[in-house]
Amino acid sequence: RDSPQPPLREAAYGILCKLYQEHAETYPAFRRRLLEDAATLPPPDPRVVADWEARLSVELAAERDRATEELFALGRSGIPIARALLAAPDPEVRARADYVLNRLAEP
Repeated sequence: RDSPQPPLREAAYGILCKLYQEHAETYPAFRRRLLEDAATLPPPDPRVVADWEARLSVELAAERDRATEELFALGRSGIPIARALLAAPDPEVRARADYVLNRLAEP
């Protein structure tokens, strides 16, 4: 997978949470900038999108939930993947991708 290993992901998430707590007043501007910058990222590899699509459409809800949180945890680098997933044939995958994008865009 192209995503970081879980310990690295958890550490990155912890750092982001700490930054948010210490700089909450600048967080909305940071989030807007994050999404604007993400628009300049190249489109994701179709194989990566297919892998995420498979993970977001597995039978077990807990696994779909975990994949959704992992996609959100990618932050900026996950935006192109989530955008690509909006075109998935499975409505569950589209809904989860939309959820991730909306969470990333929250002020």
